[in-house]
Amino acid sequence: MSLVLTDNQEVSLSVTPVSKGGNEAPVESPEWSSSDPSVIEVVVDAASPLKALIKTTGKVGSAQVKFSCDARIGDGVSPLLSTLDVEVVPGEAVNVKIDAATPTEKA
Repeated sequence: MSLVLTDNQEVSLSVTPVSKGGNEAPVESPEWSSSDPSVIEVVVDAASPLKALIKTTGKVGSAQVKFSCDARIGDGVSPLLSTLDVEVVPGEAVNVKIDAATPTEKA
């Protein structure tokens, strides 16, 4: 899955771990991260670590949001990993800038 955001947007994300039978399942040690924090910042929800806010930093580019957790409750580890590709593109223009070259003598 991929997501396109403009350089001035943010979006809420959530994960729902499910069992083979399709039922919600508990997990341990949930962690969110960004492959490039200079493009997108991940802010984990303090009330629920299965939710996070993704904020663009103003820089355009690509990054991945990563979510990992331990599916085995108690002893042992059974790692799960999910990723979301994010492309940050320029937002709508709000101003224009005129640039002038260095003046030269006429021929």
